[in-house]
Amino acid sequence: MKQLFCVVVTDPGEVIGLISPIIYHIKCENKSQAEDFVKDELTSEEDYGYDQEDVETLDLFTFPVTDLDIVKL
Repeated sequence: MKQLFCVVVTDPGEVIGLISPIIYHIKCENKSQAEDFVKDELTSEEDYGYDQEDVETLDLFTFPVTDLDIVKL
């Protein structure tokens, strides 16, 4: 059963020049799948297009949330 995860890229500035964190809300099976999705998004050409080794150095803060939690974010 899929559940909702929040994945926060906590230190993107060093790699991709952003001031604020990147936040994703993803429905998937587990935390690992959520983080893999984010890494794929960050390395895809249509989004950020950065190298896989650069993305591997980022800190990802991942936690499950409910649909109601999103209203508070």
